Amino acid sequence: MSAALKPDPASSGYVRSKPDRRRHQRVDLNLDGKFLHEGDDHSLRTLDVSCGGARVEAKVLPIEGSAIVCYFDDLGRVMGKVVRHVGEGFAVAFEATQHKRDKLADRLVWLVNHKNIA
Repeated sequence: MSAALKPDPASSGYVRSKPDRRRHQRVDLNLDGKFLHEGDDHSLRTLDVSCGGARVEAKVLPIEGSAIVCYFDDLGRVMGKVVRHVGEGFAVAFEATQHKRDKLADRLVWLVNHKNIA
């Protein structure tokens, strides 16, 4: 268990003991998709996502530091790098231009407000 996480007695999850210092705000959003790693497609499902990265569940866990290409339903294609394993999945940091991040942010706002996919 990471030093930054501690068990939350009110739920089965974890809460951060330190403030979240992420650059981009994450939203709880469940999107199905696939990721391409070493020539093979693997299924994934987002748990939360921002214009800078995502936390996903997947049966296959690429090693940390691996470059992957993600295809998210309703969001599109994004290149990224696996930054850590988390539970039954991993966190990916997107490698995108500022223009692409702005487009992702706009699309995420639309999805949260109009599609109710949480």
